[in-house]
Amino acid sequence: MRKVFVFILFFVSLTALKAQVAGISTLSVLDMPASGRAAGVGFDYLSLYDDDVTLTLNNPSLISEECDNQIAVGLVNLFAGANFGTVAYSHNFKHLGAFTFGLLFDSFGRFEGYDAEDVPTGSFSASDYVFSIGWGRAIDENVSIGANFKPVLSQYETYTAFAFGIDLAATYMSTSRAFAATVMGRNIGAQICTFDGTTERLPFEISIAGSYKLQDAPFRLMFSLNELQQWQLAYE
Repeated sequence: MRKVFVFILFFVSLTALKAQVAGISTLSVLDMPASGRAAGVGFDYLSLYDDDVTLTLNNPSLISEECDNQIAVGLVNLFAGANFGTVAYSHNFKHLGAFTFGLLFDSFGRFEGYDAEDVPTGSFSASDYVFSIGWGRAIDENVSIGANFKPVLSQYETYTAFAFGIDLAATYMSTSRAFAATVMGRNIGAQICTFDGTTERLPFEISIAGSYKLQDAPFRLMFSLNELQQWQLAYE
């Protein structure tokens, strides 16, 4: 098992499979990691089974009873008044399973507007909001499933877009919890209200992520395979 994992990790690092497909979808806020842990290692989401409620906003198959009544709040102050933050709360319902309720937002601050004749039109703001209602349930001691329902709102000056997205995920976890792997379909949905009347697709993606902790090692190895629904990543 270790040899297979090391080969996969080496292959991923050589081929740089974490590519960015730009310019073919809208509402890219849906691809932003909601967890500082995920952002710190450069992944959109982690396959890391523990009781961190913030991870469940990007990976609903991690929603479990262990996150019951957890509250998490995060805020990052950026330049020029811009900021990014998350709020998450998880609760376990006896007969329904575990749920997570969350909000991910980014604000780009305020801007001064001008028309084509360079006449001031007043200040305006730009921001994105992603609401999340997630459900998760363990199938057995090794497999869990989950789904996130995500209404998303973007407001840029007088332009507004609104959409619904759904994440579906399944995670396998070894009995020792040393190894975990997730397969997920992300951002399944469509726009309801568009910026300028042109309907654009959401950043749909099929991906696989995994993590493995070597025995007695103070670190964890991680890998991800992204954009599996589109093997040809070249675009104009």
